[in-house]
This record gives sequence, structure tokens and C-alpha cells, in this order.
Amino acid sequence: MIRRRVSAALLVRDGFTGQPFASGSVFLCRLNGLPVRPVFKNGGYLVLTDLKAGEHTLSLSAGGFQTEIVRLTIPENQPLEMEVSMRPGPRYAFPPDTARLHVDLAEGDGPLGGEAFWVGWPAPVQLRLARSAEAGETGEIRMYCSGAPALLPVPGHFLLLDDQQPELVRLKELQHETGVLDGFMAHPHQRGTVFVPAMRFQSGEDGSAELAFPRGGTISLFCRGRLKNVELGPGASSVRWAPEEA
Repeated sequence: MIRRRVSAALLVRDGFTGQPFASGSVFLCRLNGLPVRPVFKNGGYLVLTDLKAGEHTLSLSAGGFQTEIVRLTIPENQPLEMEVSMRPGPRYAFPPDTARLHVDLAEGDGPLGGEAFWVGWPAPVQLRLARSAEAGETGEIRMYCSGAPALLPVPGHFLLLDDQQPELVRLKELQHETGVLDGFMAHPHQRGTVFVPAMRFQSGEDGSAELAFPRGGTISLFCRGRLKNVELGPGASSVRWAPEEA
């Protein structure tokens, strides 16, 4: 029996709805320029096996979505886990009230191209810290959830909307009033700090990205440890942001 070593597990979401893909057959994948067929696991995971440690480039294409170029850094002795959000393309079936955002990431006088950034958006269920948390906290944390936890993308990444020390965390479980962190909190946060679901995107070589959301509201951009909130309504908006200058 041939045993394969898991090198990377990518949770791939629809970048408009935030939902994981239900099938791997929708993807055309190229690894380092060559066609590849990852294993698909329930929950939206594409699994790559037997890769050498180091840098790799994965191209993901699917009908109705823009092609995503994902840079993978495979560790020596453990699988890489990451999330990928597929940005909708012109043929995506957008509803009438779609809010669109053109983002230009900048660095100095030039574009910030090929940069990973995270986008948080209002969830149908509000999630907050039920007590203050310390830096380095891990495992179970007390949380207040205003509705059904099943409506939130758990396991998944969330932005803590702390004006002073925003950060990105991953929740691997959420039940009743208890969340379980996958990793450590980098900063202390006060009781009541809001968590919003976050998706990972990457700017093009020109620093731009086209994003779309089911409804307007406050959208949070997170890059290089900095947070920027953008108010959106139905229709098209644009923002230029230099994270290092924030």
C-alpha cells in the first residue's frame, strides 16, 4: 500500500458568499506551471501531497471566478494549512444589491503587488469577547454569540476589530458561549471586542484587487498588522490604501 504524505491542505471558499466549495471537480489546478489534481476533502479542502519543502506556486481556476495565484511555502516536517478565497469574475451570478470594491494597495509611490491581505465583513450573527483576553491566550475563550453559531464559518479566520491592536485569529470550534482558538492571541483585548469572519485575498502585480459583497456595510481590510474600515453601499466603490502609512 502506497502512503502519501500530506504537504498542504487549502480551505477554498467562494469569495462572495464565504462558503466552502462543495466539490473539487470545479477547479483547474496548475502547480509550478504543470497540471495537477489535488485530493478534495469534505468541507472545501484541496489537499496536495508529496511536495518538496520550499516555495511552490499554485494556480486555481473555476467557472465564474477569477484565477487565483497562490504562493505556497511548504514546511519541512508538517503540512501547510491555509485558506484561499476565489474572487468572483464577470460571469458570476451577482444579486442586484451587490456592493463592489476596487482596492489599490500601495507602498510608497508604487503598487503593493502580490500582497496577501484579509477582508472582514459583517456576519448575520454578532460575535464578541465575553471577557477580556490576555496576550498569549490560547485554547478556550469565553464569547458572546447573538445567534446560531452554525451561521458562522467555523473553522475559519476572524478579525478582531480592535482599533489599537487589531489581529487575525483562527477559531477551530464555536459552541454555545465558548470558542476554541487555533493558536495564540498576539495582543490583549477588552471584553466586547468584535470578531468578524475574514477571507484571504491577494493583490495583483499592479497592487489591485476586485472584491464583491452580498450587501453594503462596514468592510475591514487587514494587511501588515494594520486595519482600515471602508463603508460600502450597493454599487461600485474604490479605495487606495498604503498599510505601512496608516
